[in-house]
Amino acid sequence: MSFESIENQLPFKTEEEGNLFRKWLNKNKPLKAKQLDIDMEGSFDNGFILDAYNLYGLEYENKIKKDE
Repeated sequence: MSFESIENQLPFKTEEEGNLFRKWLNKNKPLKAKQLDIDMEGSFDNGFILDAYNLYGLEYENKIKKDE
C-alpha cells in the first residue's frame, strides 16, 4: 500500500496560491474569515486554511473557473 505525501493532498502548492484563497475569503466572507482566523496572508498548509478550504473551497474554485 502506497501513501501519498501530505503535500500532494493540499489544495495549494505555494504560499502565493494560499494567499489568493485567503484574500478571496476575507473579501467575500469577512465574518467567516475572522471566525476561522484566516488573515490576508500566511501559511498555505496549516490547519486553519485547510479547514476554511474544506468549507469554501468548492465555491472558491467555481469562482476561479468562472473568471478564466
